[in-house]
Parts: sequence; structure tokens; C-alpha cells
Amino acid sequence: MGERDGGVEEGWYRTKDGRERYWDGDAWTDQYREDDDEPPEPADRSPRDTKPEPAKQESKGASPWTILVFAVAAIVVFACCNGVFSGDDDEPSSGSALTSCRNMVKAQIKNPSTADFAVLDTTITDTSISGEVTAENDFGAEKSLRYHCTISGNTVTDVTVNPL
Repeated sequence: MGERDGGVEEGWYRTKDGRERYWDGDAWTDQYREDDDEPPEPADRSPRDTKPEPAKQESKGASPWTILVFAVAAIVVFACCNGVFSGDDDEPSSGSALTSCRNMVKAQIKNPSTADFAVLDTTITDTSISGEVTAENDFGAEKSLRYHCTISGNTVTDVTVNPL
């Protein structure tokens, strides 16, 4: 048994799992034999056995902390948009005052159907509601406006709307 065409000599070669496999000089055969010795050093292995195995990619989902952070953020945004944090527990919710204020602001602008109230810029106190609204003018151009409503309980007593 010798080398064929300058290739690797035929014979038994150890694999990573400690067994030996027969190389016929051209290809690996299906013949294996067990060996109780330690696996050979990398230099003693065939070139095919010394190639590193590709790293396994584990599919990881979102961590529990990431899910928790997004859930809390969603709850806060939902609560803010629906007026949950807008008043004291012992007083009526200012949600109806906010609605009245926005309706009165819409009554003062040219195209009320285009009004877009900035939720995060809205400030609600016991006596006032203020914020920003964007709406189209008569020519279809967007205008940003600042509004301020004075309230008493759930009743809007005064409204001012000014351009920014």
C-alpha cells in the first residue's frame, strides 16, 4: 500500500472521536475500527479531521428583561395616551377636560379635521392644559400651534391658540 498520485498514503487514520477510519488513497471508506488510545495530536490526523467544526449558531429569542422593558413602555404610552395619568385619584379625571380643550382648540383653527395633537408635549395640571397641535392652513401647509386651556374641574373656561 503506497501513495497514489502524490496524495495522502492509504491507511488507517484517527478521527476526532478516537476511532480510526480507512483512507484508500482516493476517498474515505465506510470501514472504522475502535482504538482505546487517546486521539492523536492534530499533526497526526488527516487534513480532513483537523478542520475546525463550524460554530453552531443558537437561535436566541428576546431576553425576559427586554420583553419586560418593552411591556412597561407600552403600558406607559397607552396610559398617557388615554389620560390615565392626567389627574389626582380623588378628583374626576381630566380626560373630559382634555377632550373639551382639544375640541375648543379645533374650533379656532382653519382645518380642524387635520389637527394632530402632540401627546408627549401635553401638560395637564389642576388648572390648565397646554401643548402643541399641528394642522393645515387654508393653503394646505402644515402649521404648528401652541395652545393653552384654563380649566376649572372638568370645565374649560378659556382657550388661547398661538403660532409657534
